[in-house]
Amino acid sequence: MSEKVTAPREKKGWMWFFLSVLVCVAAAAFCIRLFYGDRFPTGSRLGGLLCGGMKTEDVSLLLAETVEKKTVILSGGEGEEICTLPLSEAVGTADYAALAAAALKSSSGPDYPLSFAVESETLLPLLEERLFGGDYVEQQPRDAEIVLDEDGAHIVPEEPGNLYLPEAFAAALSQALAAGVDLSGDAIRVTVPNERTMPALLSDDPLLRKQLADIQRWTDKSVDIFFLPGLEHTLTPGEIAAMLDIDCHDRGADVAVNEEKFRAEMDRLIEELGADGPMAKYGRCAGTRQYLYLPAEDTGFPLDREALYEAVLAALRGEGGSVEAGYDYTAWLRARYGWMGDLHDCLEISIDNQYIWFYRNGLLLTECPVVTGDLATNSITRKGIFQIYGMVTDTNLKGPTWDDHVDYWMPFDGDIGIHDSSWRDEYGGDIYRENGSHGCVNTPLESMGIIYDNSFYGLLVIVR
Repeated sequence: MSEKVTAPREKKGWMWFFLSVLVCVAAAAFCIRLFYGDRFPTGSRLGGLLCGGMKTEDVSLLLAETVEKKTVILSGGEGEEICTLPLSEAVGTADYAALAAAALKSSSGPDYPLSFAVESETLLPLLEERLFGGDYVEQQPRDAEIVLDEDGAHIVPEEPGNLYLPEAFAAALSQALAAGVDLSGDAIRVTVPNERTMPALLSDDPLLRKQLADIQRWTDKSVDIFFLPGLEHTLTPGEIAAMLDIDCHDRGADVAVNEEKFRAEMDRLIEELGADGPMAKYGRCAGTRQYLYLPAEDTGFPLDREALYEAVLAALRGEGGSVEAGYDYTAWLRARYGWMGDLHDCLEISIDNQYIWFYRNGLLLTECPVVTGDLATNSITRKGIFQIYGMVTDTNLKGPTWDDHVDYWMPFDGDIGIHDSSWRDEYGGDIYRENGSHGCVNTPLESMGIIYDNSFYGLLVIVR
């Protein structure tokens, strides 16, 4: 009795089928590799450049063309552009074919990085030429320093100058090229944080700040000097600084007043504001002009300069404060006329300006145009220093050819005085040359009433 065996034949059929499939797959893979073996995968990029489906030699050409067009911009730590150079000069004789082939063999796709290995020593001569060539003018770095000017004491910050460090540029560029370059943008930008030789002394130096504080304790004091009403002055930080000797050392700054400088600065202020001289200026708080000028001969309004010097010095050496200048307003009156007077209360009459000003307690109570003595008939109003010696209301002034009623009458020079004049409609100007008074000072009624109501016997009258 015989038995059929069929299983081995069935197994051999399946085996041949699988072998056939494997041969087909291997053949297909071989064909694909034969066609695509040196091409970049679809959608891949190298250094930011789209190169999918391209052969390595085509990518090599693309890299060379793109690098030739790109620029490297080197910027400082503050963001300012310092120099530029072609990327092709920076990378030198790079092997673009090798770069493309190496990228394709790597497994970092589809965005393949592009790096250039360039030693900083190779870049150094190129960067030295770029940094220091052409119209380069060397500017040394400048240390921060304390400066005294019209604003007092302050620190002028350091200035780095343009003594660049080519080694720093070379190292930064070498590192940037090795870290990977993106060629898709307009330029390759590299920042060099420490690009210049820095000054030795910076503005935030603790000792410099301590020295500044020691100086500003003097220059920032408030010292007010009161000369005359309306003539006050506060010493500026610059004026105080001009009076000082300053010695900076490793513990701070020693500051002291230089008396020669101090007196020179004070004399300048007294000349400008002190109203102390042969043509004395008496300042007012209000009015049509700032000063009342008086020909005080050689005496002027004596200002006690030594006392003023000492008072201002004490304020400077202390905590500041207010200082009032000392004057003797009556010295020139005593010297010339032998009697006392007070310019805080006075009537001032200007013949040339045909104008009167009336002051009480240093303040202007009223001012107005007037008419003085007639020049055509030689009935002049005499210039000089006088006093009011009479005060009468509702009276008549009589003369050879006149008998005029006035509401107020205040004589100061014999029969000459100040009074209202209802017969006049106009005052001031050139009226006094052809149609002036008989010598008196004709004054509008409104101002005359203010003058009379606030005057007193002995009031100073200055006619000039």
